[in-house]
Amino acid sequence: MSCKFSPKSDRLFFAENIGFEIQGKTLLQNINLELKQGTITMLIGPNGAGKSTLMRLLSGYLTTNTGQCIFQQKNLNDYSPMELAQQRAVMRQHSQLNFPFSVEEVIRMGGYHRRAKEIEQYLPEVIAKTDCQVLLNKSYRQLSGGEQQRTQLARALLQLWQEDMSGKLLFLDEPTSAFDLHHQQQCLRLMRELCDQKGLTVCCILHDLNLASLYGDHIILLAEQKIQAQGSPEEILTENAIQQWYKADIAIHPHYATNKPQVAFKR
Repeated sequence: MSCKFSPKSDRLFFAENIGFEIQGKTLLQNINLELKQGTITMLIGPNGAGKSTLMRLLSGYLTTNTGQCIFQQKNLNDYSPMELAQQRAVMRQHSQLNFPFSVEEVIRMGGYHRRAKEIEQYLPEVIAKTDCQVLLNKSYRQLSGGEQQRTQLARALLQLWQEDMSGKLLFLDEPTSAFDLHHQQQCLRLMRELCDQKGLTVCCILHDLNLASLYGDHIILLAEQKIQAQGSPEEILTENAIQQWYKADIAIHPHYATNKPQVAFKR
């Protein structure tokens, strides 16, 4: 299917009217969204809304039943696996490995499509940025959940890493779910740095609405298999919206330094 949008568009990625169903059951419908170059888009929503399924569609692991996804002015379905690997990487929420790979071996898997010289050039910086130095010789299967997540983040980053990451797209499915406070902050600060300084584009599923607000440029609220709202943190993270879609008794307060909306539970 050809794209009806202008090839001069500066949008890195967009989805138009995409839907997905399995065995007659609709999981997502009428999804329209845009991922702008050099920004962080946070995908939020209650459990069962279809966030992980949507990310698998956007990243090319699943094929839409309706609509189309356009990445760099090209239909996502028209990319070969190797072409796609050079331009987008995915860190899934759960990554099981059945063989006794070391952490360094797992990280190096992210460079399978790259020249050996490139891997050796970028590997030390990726390891340092993800705080994996002390893990390299350990068995991946013996790591804690947070250590495995750091390893998988490094693997995904090695897949894309270079001086200019403009045009490259990183998908993260709950990347901080097993992190302690230090590594949550480190991870999202790194994403912010890579977007601002290297031009990387990030799409990230987060359940922590406060982190989504602090680090996201754009927020998409998915609920009941549809996008219910999208916009800036100030536009999306309102008391009415969170109470409506999350069924939680909360209040919204401005962050002390940034004035970004922050969610607080009511007792």
